[in-house]
Amino acid sequence: MESSKIKITNLLFCTLFIFFSTVQLTAQEDYDEYSFEGLSKKNFKTTTEDKAAVFKLSFLFPSVGTEIRLAKKFSLDISGRLGMSAYAANTGPLSVQFYFFPQPKIHFEPKWNYNIVKRAKRGKKTTNFSSNFLSLHTHFNIKVSNPTLNILVIGPTWGIQRTIRKIGYFKFKSGLGYRHVFNSPANYIPIIPIINVQLGVIF
Repeated sequence: MESSKIKITNLLFCTLFIFFSTVQLTAQEDYDEYSFEGLSKKNFKTTTEDKAAVFKLSFLFPSVGTEIRLAKKFSLDISGRLGMSAYAANTGPLSVQFYFFPQPKIHFEPKWNYNIVKRAKRGKKTTNFSSNFLSLHTHFNIKVSNPTLNILVIGPTWGIQRTIRKIGYFKFKSGLGYRHVFNSPANYIPIIPIINVQLGVIF
């Protein structure tokens, strides 16, 4: 068990170190890139309607969070949300009963908004980090009562985020994640799909 915890800690540390090192190394390169075809460095912020941070409230799967700009193409999405956990139990020789329980989650997601510059260049809206992105999805399910368990999921995802009118937003992403169930009473599948859809307000 201790060995498993050490491996997870090392994986998280190495992944975050690589991400933030990439942010630092590319920040100056990104800044220089914004002087393309009449779009000067001075007016890029106005053209992309770039903000240092935004507040998000999602209704589709209830969550509250913030997205913070780290560099021109990089941001950090942090939120708390209420999700659903599913559990299966044998109820007979050939029957299985599924149970669903609400479970709070902490979500942490470094994002690379890789096409935000191209969208600005083409005159498309980039308000509130509207772009396509690659990210490192990380969430932790918090045990509140039996039979829920503490679960860590981490993995790469691709997605899109768009502003709807002035304060609405839509976000979709998918990918594959590694799942670790702490003190699991049974075997579980470690590789799972990551699918997330958000629809709410952002300001």
